[in-house]
Amino acid sequence: MKKVLSVFLALVAVVTLVACDNTVKPSTGVGYGLVHKHYVGKATLTVDGEGLVTEAKLDEYYLPYNIANVTGQVGTYKGVAYGLVHKHYVGMVTITTDKDVVTDAEIDEYYLPYNLANLANQTVADGATDAVSVVGASSTTVYAKYFSAGGTLWTSKGANAWFATIDGKEVNIEDWVKTPANAKVYAEACDNDKIFIANSDGTKHASYKTQYEIAANNANTDNTAKTGVARYLKSTTGYGGTRWDWQDAMDKLVDLFKGSKMDANLEDAAINDDGFWNVGGVVTDSTLVDFKDYYTVGVNAYKGRVVISGPTDTFIDGTKLYAKYVKVGDVLFTGSTGSSATDGTPVYSASGITDIEQWVKTPANAKAYAEACDSGNVFLATSAGAKHASYKTYYEFANNLTGVSQFLKSTTGYGGTKWDWKDAMDKLEKLFKGSKMNLNMADADTNDDGFWVIGDLTTDSTLVDFKDYYAVGLTAYNDAIANRNAK
Repeated sequence: MKKVLSVFLALVAVVTLVACDNTVKPSTGVGYGLVHKHYVGKATLTVDGEGLVTEAKLDEYYLPYNIANVTGQVGTYKGVAYGLVHKHYVGMVTITTDKDVVTDAEIDEYYLPYNLANLANQTVADGATDAVSVVGASSTTVYAKYFSAGGTLWTSKGANAWFATIDGKEVNIEDWVKTPANAKVYAEACDNDKIFIANSDGTKHASYKTQYEIAANNANTDNTAKTGVARYLKSTTGYGGTRWDWQDAMDKLVDLFKGSKMDANLEDAAINDDGFWNVGGVVTDSTLVDFKDYYTVGVNAYKGRVVISGPTDTFIDGTKLYAKYVKVGDVLFTGSTGSSATDGTPVYSASGITDIEQWVKTPANAKAYAEACDSGNVFLATSAGAKHASYKTYYEFANNLTGVSQFLKSTTGYGGTKWDWKDAMDKLEKLFKGSKMNLNMADADTNDDGFWVIGDLTTDSTLVDFKDYYAVGLTAYNDAIANRNAK
């Protein structure tokens, strides 16, 4: 009897303990919302029984502004670049491609003072202080001492030596244009008729002209004086004359460029016994001494090309080409060129939705978009809403990613080397942990060092749109509390 009573009392004690266990279990919540203008932020927070955040995880989904970018997958592209070639000339290369394969190219060269300031067949007074005589092996050449290009006055110090002080440093123009951006400035000065022989004060000389404004100095067939940009280009002045076919040399380079992706390794380039350039085992038709100069400018043109046209189911926004249709769940969005009102980004609209980036400002819509990405129901589409047969989302194409990975910053290396996005998220997650997400954003502002300060708390965060991320975190926190209370 005593044994039975003991067992009974033990069972009562167990039942009593279970019934009195009011320990509040941890709970997790998820929040969504528009962050940093063009992304759907996601926050996953876990809170303990006291309502303190114990775990936090942040990520962001790309919207069509990123994923519908089909630049490089389709379309026609063009690029122009400039640089010093053959020691004394500014080379210009224009590259046209179908997707990434060169279909056409143009090459020309602008003369520098080495040619343009040559006063051949012009009257120069004996002892003139605005001219410089350079004695060569077999002849003496007279050059104008002062040469103006785009408002910069260059002064001769002898053969091939026109100097100016730029950014506090004296430089030779032929060294200055080795920088592609400077070469472009010089070429554009030629294009815009801002090149002339000058006086010492920078004004235009009353009688001296650039070399090819003088008819006798042109080796072209008509031997006429040149005007406009034709005064400054090899293609219009008969460069090479009868001794060398410059145009043929350029045509051979163009032939080499066509059909390529401008990816030859110049470290493997060398002249063979017949005088032709051999690049990576491919023997070219080129015998140009400075072949590498021209190819390098061509590579820069290729790298800098921008889209100029695309198929009818795409559109151009700025320098990028976008797929016109994006399917999100059951909704088909149609894209169009953006404006200043949309921060210059394309607008994707659907029936009843004027702009997807405005639509996802509502947390429920942001959640719907994110869940469509999670489930594989976001893709580039045809006008009928079917999945496009050839267009891929940007990171599926660029990074060969599939599934939800193609839509998330955490899996696509967002920020690259210029900005550590992951570190920024880590700092936010650290801020969230241990808190009850009760900071007053009305008191939030950045200090002189760029860090966010809320009341007496100085954070580690310098995010421009800090408040966006905090709002998404707060939504996740409230969801976690609601889930806890529902248990």
